Amino acid sequence: MNGKGREVDIVSAICYTGDEGTGLLGDLYRPPQRGPHPVVVAVHGGGWDQGSRDCYREWGIYLAARGFALFAADRRRFKADEAVFPQVIEDLQAAVRYLRSHAPELDVDARRIALMGDSSGGYLAALTGLLGDQPPGEGVGGEAPAASGAVRAPSGVVKAPSCAVKAVIAFYGVFDLAAEWNFEQTARPFDRVTEKLMGVPLIDDRKRYFAASPVAYATRDRNHLAFFLAWGTSDDVVSEDLHSRPFARMLGQANFAVETTIVPHAQHYWATDPIRGESGHASAVAPRLLRFLERYL
Repeated sequence: MNGKGREVDIVSAICYTGDEGTGLLGDLYRPPQRGPHPVVVAVHGGGWDQGSRDCYREWGIYLAARGFALFAADRRRFKADEAVFPQVIEDLQAAVRYLRSHAPELDVDARRIALMGDSSGGYLAALTGLLGDQPPGEGVGGEAPAASGAVRAPSGVVKAPSCAVKAVIAFYGVFDLAAEWNFEQTARPFDRVTEKLMGVPLIDDRKRYFAASPVAYATRDRNHLAFFLAWGTSDDVVSEDLHSRPFARMLGQANFAVETTIVPHAQHYWATDPIRGESGHASAVAPRLLRFLERYL
């Protein structure tokens, strides 16, 4: 379905992976003028069983009105007794590949793609960006290629489109799964979402937790990525001292281009609030994020 929103072109319910009717959907927000447009793939937060692509409507309209397309993607939910890692990363990789392989018809620029997410979505965006074309669950090691149009086999035969990107935006993300698992033992003992994600407790498989954490890939061989990290100082859901601050420091040590925005007194789940005028945390961060995209995407 096509529609218009504040002079923005919206294409709704695009099936980017799986079968029609049962696959995962996304909404594409595009500038009104002809492209190809740089595009941000946004994935919502909400633990692993809440939220929807509608959470990024405000950002879609805001960015599309300023020259950047946004693809707001739904993601798979928890199922009883079934871990969602690494499939939830593969889904986001599929979203990037879909946009790259359909770039001409969608009027987006296959060379200029970024990832964006908040909370658990911030985790997905960060890990997917750092992995590049490396399959999730393979373990630490191997260089993620720079964003390009396709991956080439040794023989030179063109394979599937690359899922590497140029930049990552993460709002109050979870970047160290081991630290989060330990935090949840006391803070949320009846809602251990990290253990649900991984399908096994940390004390049974520490290597799996490390290999599934963005902190494991904050290495110099991957620093072609640019990062925009934002978090609040009053967040009691995802601790800035366990995640955003140390992750930003690790990225800096590895010579990533990293910009940080610290929002005084902000709690959790503010990133997808309405962006109107100068009131609200999302509104305050929006101009800084726009400048970041203009510089790195």
